[in-house]
Amino acid sequence: MKEVSCEATGIPVPNVMWIHDGQTKSFGSKTAHLKFSTNSEVDAGTYTCRANNSAGRTEKQVNLVINCE
Repeated sequence: MKEVSCEATGIPVPNVMWIHDGQTKSFGSKTAHLKFSTNSEVDAGTYTCRANNSAGRTEKQVNLVINCE
């Protein structure tokens, strides 16, 4: 299984989530883990890691490329 983590710090403690194609794939307090049990073409695309709390919101995007034979 492959895993990608996104961590954020702040006061108050931020909520963190991974978003793909408009759907929340994972969420947590301070950390969200995105897990892939198999690599499939449907997993490819842009993923957004978003962290927010009452002080604000920030996000970063990563592009996942799946090479299939």
